[in-house]
Amino acid sequence: MGRQLFNPWIFAGDLMVANMQIGAVLWHRLAAPQSGAERARMVNEKVAAASSGVFEAQKAALRLSRDAALGTMSPARAALAAAELGEAATKPARKTLKANARRLGKRSPRKTP
Repeated sequence: MGRQLFNPWIFAGDLMVANMQIGAVLWHRLAAPQSGAERARMVNEKVAAASSGVFEAQKAALRLSRDAALGTMSPARAALAAAELGEAATKPARKTLKANARRLGKRSPRKTP
């Protein structure tokens, strides 16, 4: 199976869903005090997602430059190259955000005394 073509409409929809998930994650995290372990996990997840995003963006840039150098890149793909890089860079963060929204949604917020 070949590589699926980049679709800017799907990317825009994914960013819209991520925006809603950000609200859910922030509500869960701000609604209850967090333990030191949870705070450390939040920081570690963000560093890992940012590092993965940089790596994925570099891989996408190499694929794009390879295809451009070989002359196999279509004009439509060339026009969407920057958006394709943005999608590759944000995909790990969106995946982590989705997992956090699911994980935190399963827990009920702790009540403060």
